[in-house]
Parts: sequence; structure tokens; C-alpha cells
Amino acid sequence: MSNLSNVTYTANGATVTFVVPFSYIEEADITVTVDAVVVTGYTFNGSGDVVFAVAPLNLEVVYISR
Repeated sequence: MSNLSNVTYTANGATVTFVVPFSYIEEADITVTVDAVVVTGYTFNGSGDVVFAVAPLNLEVVYISR
């Protein structure tokens, strides 16, 4: 895992899983925003990645931080 503490993605309207390329201790340590609005409609998969219940819209900015 990297020493990064955040990552930014541009959504395509179809992808629901976004890789978290940095380590964290608890899921509660992670904040996810979509177009600068904190969201809670996601879970974590077995790899620790963020999985949205509904894909963010095309061109929305997904920001994941620790």
C-alpha cells in the first residue's frame, strides 16, 4: 500500500467499485465525496475498496480520503 492519503477519480456512470490505494485501519477513517458532497451510499468490499450502491454519474468527481 502507498503512503498516499487520498485519491480522485472521474466517474463514468457505470463503475461502482473504486480502488482505495492506501492503507487505513478502520472503515470509519475513510471519507468519500462525490462532486464535493460527502456521501454514505457505499460499502467496502473484501479488498477494502469503495463500492457504491449506484454508480456516480458520468464526469462526477469521486474523492476518497483518509
